[in-house]
Amino acid sequence: MDNKRKPLLDIATLVERPMVKIDGELQELVSPEELSILASQRLASDGRRLNELMTSDKLDEDGDQELEKLLVRISDTIMEPVPKMVRAKLSGMQRLEIIQAFTALLLRKKAGSAAAMINSLIPAIAVPKATGETISPGSSGSTAATRDTGSPKRR
Repeated sequence: MDNKRKPLLDIATLVERPMVKIDGELQELVSPEELSILASQRLASDGRRLNELMTSDKLDEDGDQELEKLLVRISDTIMEPVPKMVRAKLSGMQRLEIIQAFTALLLRKKAGSAAAMINSLIPAIAVPKATGETISPGSSGSTAATRDTGSPKRR
């Protein structure tokens, strides 16, 4: 394979799980790559609903209960490798922090994949070689005459 060519995607089958520290102990979370399509879809759907409830101006008792159930369901899916006894100690805000960290991880991964695909599809932009000349600080670097603007009256 030509060393100058870049792959469209770089996929590793060895999964590296992200970790969080809970009560001083490192705990593994599920890696986004481990999620099935169905689990990923469910997390996305639950996440949208969680966001709706979190941004709601008025949250009644039913909404509050739904919010609590969603926090537990989403965080338990993400923290599946974490022992249940450890998960049970977490408050709603701590679970939300873990969900937010996992979401940031997903976004970073998606952004990295998108950037890699764009870089492989778009040829590198040729950068002109320096000639040794410097451009003065207020200059555009062009020697072409500038266009007159404003009133045609003489000043």
